[in-house]
Amino acid sequence: MDTPLDTTAPPSRLGQSDAAVVRPIPGDPARVDAYIPSPCVQNHAANIMPLANGDLACVWFGGTQEGIPDISVYFSRLRPGEDRWLEPVRLSDDPSRSEQNPILFPAPDGRLWLLWTAQISGNQDTAIVRRRISTDNGETWGPIEMLFDRVGNSGVFVRHPPAVLDNGDIVLPIFYCIARPGEKWVGSYDTSAVRISSDGGETWTEHEVPDSTGCVHMNVVQLRDGSLLGLFRSPGRTTSTAAARRTAAGPGPCPSPPRCPTTTPQSSSRGLPTIISRWCSTT
Repeated sequence: MDTPLDTTAPPSRLGQSDAAVVRPIPGDPARVDAYIPSPCVQNHAANIMPLANGDLACVWFGGTQEGIPDISVYFSRLRPGEDRWLEPVRLSDDPSRSEQNPILFPAPDGRLWLLWTAQISGNQDTAIVRRRISTDNGETWGPIEMLFDRVGNSGVFVRHPPAVLDNGDIVLPIFYCIARPGEKWVGSYDTSAVRISSDGGETWTEHEVPDSTGCVHMNVVQLRDGSLLGLFRSPGRTTSTAAARRTAAGPGPCPSPPRCPTTTPQSSSRGLPTIISRWCSTT
């Protein structure tokens, strides 16, 4: 029987100079822990990714409080054979926007993407998606560019890395942050979609997930049979499955509404239920 994971940090390590050192946990030979250093009071939405050179990289956003303009993206790495995470590097610094939800994506061409969102205050309906690209596994980075602008009055948000399909297409899950006219954004009307690129991220096509109101933080994987599995977070719906088929009208998946409710105790965040969506083969 599995034993519960003790996530309590030893008081002697948090905030100390040795907190970033990777150390084994007594009584659990399969586990090692480290507490990545950060200069920020609040740190959130960490994303960890193995890099092509063997480094283990982690990005997150930090500052005084989510939604405040001092929220920026930070990057740290653990090099092969070493036992200490390096001091973090700040990779974004827009004094007018809260920069959140960073994602690392090793692209098929060998470049490393950093994606994140940038919003005004706590208003996610103002969010855009930005990108920086590294050609040396994150040692240096190119200029900041806007990957996706707002669509109408809706902000565009990301949370999970893109997936690369068998045919080389890049599939990036997004969700729209929608505020009703005259109302402040609260997240109740957000919907999901996927954007697909067949040219290495230069251009994108979009496929909306119908009836996905409240389903966000989509994560997409391709299964052995070629179909795609999507996982969502949803605050007001039970777990469900959905099917989608490719049509002759265009490339890529055409999702159908979620259906077939099931139950799961797992959640991506804050005890919220998960939504499962499935596509048929895109090949």
